[in-house]
Amino acid sequence: MSDVQLQNIVDIIHKCHTWIDVGSSFHWKDTAVSRHGMVQTVCCRCLTLRACHSNNDYVRGQEWHIPLLDIDRSAKILMRKDAGFKKRLASNALTMTDVERLFMETTYGIIELELFEGY
Repeated sequence: MSDVQLQNIVDIIHKCHTWIDVGSSFHWKDTAVSRHGMVQTVCCRCLTLRACHSNNDYVRGQEWHIPLLDIDRSAKILMRKDAGFKKRLASNALTMTDVERLFMETTYGIIELELFEGY
C-alpha cells in the first residue's frame, strides 16, 4: 500500500471518527509474521488507533498498533472479493464503508470503527 493510499485512509478515519481516532501512522514496531512455515519477528510500520471515548469494553486512551502488513493483506482480500474496492483504492477514492470493512477484515472483527460523516 502506498503512502498516499495510507494517508487517504488516515484522513477518512480522522474526519469521520466517532470513538476511535488515528494516533500515529509512522510508528515502527516488532511484529510476528509467518514465512515458509516459520514464525519470524520483523520490524514494520504500524497504524496506531486510539480510543478517544469509552465504547463497550474499550476504555478511553486504549491503543491498538495495527501492522501495515496486516492492512495490506486485508486490502488484497477485499480487492479479490470486490472489484469496486480495488478501483477505489487505486484511485484514492475509498469511502467510509470501505475503510470500515478494511479494518473489520484486518482485526478479524474485533475493532469496529463506527465512522460517521456528520462530524
